[in-house]
Amino acid sequence: MIILLLISFAKVSMGQTCIHKDLSTSFNFKTSIQRLKNGDHYMDSSIVKIAIINKSTLKTLQTIKLNPTFLFSNVFQSCKAVRSYLTKKNINIDALDNDYGDFIVADFNFDSKEDIAIKKDSGGNAGPLYDYYVQDNSGRFVRNIFLSEEMEFFPAEINKKKKTLVTYLHAGVCGLGEHVYSLNTDTNKWHQRSHRIINICKD
Repeated sequence: MIILLLISFAKVSMGQTCIHKDLSTSFNFKTSIQRLKNGDHYMDSSIVKIAIINKSTLKTLQTIKLNPTFLFSNVFQSCKAVRSYLTKKNINIDALDNDYGDFIVADFNFDSKEDIAIKKDSGGNAGPLYDYYVQDNSGRFVRNIFLSEEMEFFPAEINKKKKTLVTYLHAGVCGLGEHVYSLNTDTNKWHQRSHRIINICKD
């Protein structure tokens, strides 16, 4: 009954919409967010949409829709909070608290195709969480379950030669958790290859 009441009183409030033409050589991306409101108060729930547009024809090829449960109020509000490892857009900006941006273009599975990461949760001390979509052979972006549900955090290191993604997460006052994820290109399967705690307070 409570859920039904919340749904009946919830209204959608439009947020920022951005067109990104400098993150990819093949696509433009339109990012938008809709915040749910209950009367005059914004709720934690929101709707994030990513439209993937052919750069030459300007035709929308695909629209990805996420329903995040917790995003800070500033998420997807600035068109500058993006990054591209393909065009080098904003790659030299420091990722404070593991926040690499709201929307990121990179080659996550080392097949020389452009993939995307979308912020799905603002997270806690370890930083935000991301959903990962990789391009298939038809050019469609498909959610990668392992990266989206097992790795989740954005990798500080993307190593094409070793076929690894490495995340670093806070683990106590002096601990830094290093997680190394490896892709078997023969089976196209991911696994966590190693995990260790680095003492960053040690001289």
